[in-house]
Amino acid sequence: AEFAARLEQLADNLDLRLEINFDDFPRLATVSNLPITNLGTALTLEGSYTDLTRFLANLSHLPYFYQINKILIIQGDPGGIKATLEGVLFMK
Repeated sequence: AEFAARLEQLADNLDLRLEINFDDFPRLATVSNLPITNLGTALTLEGSYTDLTRFLANLSHLPYFYQINKILIIQGDPGGIKATLEGVLFMK
């Protein structure tokens, strides 16, 4: 819940519309031979390309390990974009 709140705050600060979808159940992944719990996510952002790049830069500074596996960017509203990010949030 805290991760989602931080994402919403980042998007609000940059005037981006954000939709967050989490997988229903966490999974286990092996990282450096250790099992790590992770949760699949899909983020949809709408706004300007400049604000999207700022969002991604700020996302990398959050105290979470979020791996982006796929980014799809298409033309959105006039002068804007719609981006879908598929990724994984790793948890302790």
